[in-house]
Order: sequence, then C-alpha cells, then structure tokens
Amino acid sequence: VYRNTSEGMLVLDPKGFILDVNPAFVKLRGLHESEVIGRHVRILNSPCHDREFYRAMWRSVLETGSWQGEHWGQHRNGELYPEWLSINSSYIEDGSVFRRVMIFSNIAEIKRAEATIWKQANFDRLTDLPNRQMFHDRLEQSIKKSQRNGTKVGLLFLDLDRFKEINDTLGHAVGDELLKEAAQRLNDCVRQSDTVARLGGDEFTVLVDDVRETRDIERLTKKILGRLTEPFHLGVETVFISTSIGVTFYPDDATQADVLLNNADQAMYVAKSEGRNRSCYFTASMQAQAQTRMRLVNDLHLALSQN
Repeated sequence: VYRNTSEGMLVLDPKGFILDVNPAFVKLRGLHESEVIGRHVRILNSPCHDREFYRAMWRSVLETGSWQGEHWGQHRNGELYPEWLSINSSYIEDGSVFRRVMIFSNIAEIKRAEATIWKQANFDRLTDLPNRQMFHDRLEQSIKKSQRNGTKVGLLFLDLDRFKEINDTLGHAVGDELLKEAAQRLNDCVRQSDTVARLGGDEFTVLVDDVRETRDIERLTKKILGRLTEPFHLGVETVFISTSIGVTFYPDDATQADVLLNNADQAMYVAKSEGRNRSCYFTASMQAQAQTRMRLVNDLHLALSQN
C-alpha cells in the first residue's frame, strides 16, 4: 500500500529527519529519494507559509500527535499547488515517539472545481458580472462599512431602453452581445472599488462606496448615460440604445438593503416615464405614489368582483 498508493507519503524519525519516501511523493514533488532522505523535513516548507504557520503545526503534532489541513506544496520546478497534508505519530511502549508519517494529497482539481461552482453561483455567466446574490452580499458589506465610517453609499438601478425591441427583431445572439458590451462600458465608467452587477435581463446595478457629495453621483450618471448612447457595433449590425437610471442613497433614503434596491427601482421607473435616457433620484413621494397605485389596483379588483 505504501509503495503503490497515489498519495505522497514520507516517514520521519522523532527529531524530524526524513527516513523514507514513497514513489508517489517523488512524483508529486519532483524530488528524488536521495535528495530528501537524511535531511530535515523543514526543507519541504513552502514560501507561501510563514514561520508561525509551521510553529503552530508542529506544536499541535507535539501536543496531540497529529495535524491536518491545507498546505501549499512546491514542485522541484517551482510550481506551487494546494495539497491536503496529514501528520500522524506512532509510539513505542514507553509512550515516546517512534515515527511520524506525513501524507500529501494534491487537491488542485478539487480547488478548481470549488472555484467553478462558486463562480457559477455568484457571477452572471453571460457578462461575468456579479449576479443578484453576489450584489446583495456586496450591498450588505457596503452598508456595514458605511456604518463604521459614517459615509454614504450610492445605489444606481439601470434598465436599458429599447433592449426588448432589439432582442426581438435582431435575435437573442445580438441581444447577448449587446448586454456584454453594455456591461463592459459600465465597468469602464466606475472605480475599481465600485460594483457593477447584472440582476437579470437588461437590468444592472452600480454600487458606489464612500460617496462624499451628490455631485459625484451626478458625474457618474452623466458618464454612464453618455457611454450607453454611443453606437454598439455588433457584427454586421449597428444599434443604438440608452438607459434609464434610478438613484438612491444609504442612509438618507433607507437603511435596509432590500428597501434601498426597491427605492432605486422605483426611481428608475420614474426616469422611464419621464422620457428615458435620464437619471432620477428617489424621493419619499415616489414610494407613497407606488403604494397608492397598488392600493387602487387592489380596490378595483375587489370592486369588480363585488359589482
């Protein structure tokens, strides 16, 4: 088993000197047996971990006889890879250490699979922007940061004007290319610390941290409006769109993430109703009007059913 297992294994004496390694270890690290046998195990320390990491590791081994966890291994050619490392001890009758056995498992494929799953769960596949779930996480983080620093957060809700018309007449492939190009233009308009997300369809959000003055957001909305009215060259087609933007602020307009998003959404619909290709700031009267409309619709349904 020791000679034929796919996991790298090495045997240490009680002082940490290497007594033997198996073929899998030789293959994993690219080191020949003669290069490691007789040398102290510290020659396998990775540059990715500091002294305190190894001190804590061996402190656990000395106190409990074992340790296990993620570790960065290094091949002879300098390539670094993630591995799962286990250290166990065997004892003689008087309780003193006889041998320590280290087992190395390359987990690079597992890590790549985990990263792929995480990205699929948190990023939009078409535009590679954060999706609705990731956006909500970022918004919650921004709110907490704002609470600590006493700063404002700006939230922009964007809906592309005429996108459905283009999608229906030129096809979904052209529509997808338009969304990707629009996403890139939005990213070009913001700072690296800001977040552009796609909520779905042709709806995007922009999250702006540390807003000092309202005019900073005004400059940003003008920049976005200008960039998105520039022609989109999509293969043989050239199309023109614009966008409607709703703007809201934390903590001025609301203190909860879902309420902020709803406020920005309402402001965006007002921008659309006022002629599109413009931005509109949320006001409390918008919420009151929206609630009034909702109550009116409910009352009409009841009125019709009761004659």
